[in-house]
Amino acid sequence: MPLAPDEAAQLVAQIDADPMSTRAARTMLGGWHHWARPSQLPPAGAWRIWLLLAGRGFGKTRSGAEWVRAQAESGAARRIALVAPTARDARLVMVEGESGLLAIAPDAARPVFEPSKRLLTWPNGAIATLYSADEPDRLRGPQFDAAWCDELAAWPILGEDQGGKQITAWSCEAIKRALQDQRVTAPTRRDRPRRERRGRCRNQAASRPRSAITRCCAS
Repeated sequence: MPLAPDEAAQLVAQIDADPMSTRAARTMLGGWHHWARPSQLPPAGAWRIWLLLAGRGFGKTRSGAEWVRAQAESGAARRIALVAPTARDARLVMVEGESGLLAIAPDAARPVFEPSKRLLTWPNGAIATLYSADEPDRLRGPQFDAAWCDELAAWPILGEDQGGKQITAWSCEAIKRALQDQRVTAPTRRDRPRRERRGRCRNQAASRPRSAITRCCAS
């Protein structure tokens, strides 16, 4: 649970009083659960899909990155997929961004990024592979324990089926077949067409078993 204001103030005072109190500093700075808003933390329960539906400024990237970091560092997931609208987005936002995986990692557990391989490797051997939604065939074959799917509403549309339902380049079924465990999706609220697609994301997630939805506006 996040720290109460008086608890946070106590930690700051402890560090000010004793600059060598590294334990207090690490507790305050290294624990995302101390600082995150409750809506930024993974929901309770044995969910399979977590749809984080929020506007710009909410902190979706940090939430997704911290979830991936926890999965990798704990060993809960050994193979992770990082999927963004484009390869550039995956690298600049999810990995190298201000709230990306490299920025939030502690020195002792910082993953090594190999851009040419689109690969992140943690010291414990866990790996994350970058994918672009405009190259859906790249997901054929590999299997993953978990996935972080960013800006789902911005993924390419290939067309519509006979019922008028839009088909994205990466269908939920395709991702589900490649996954053995969990995934986090984080579409952003945008213009009307994007909002309509965001609504479809929400409805599809809600219709699936073991799904959790966090819906918030930007703070």
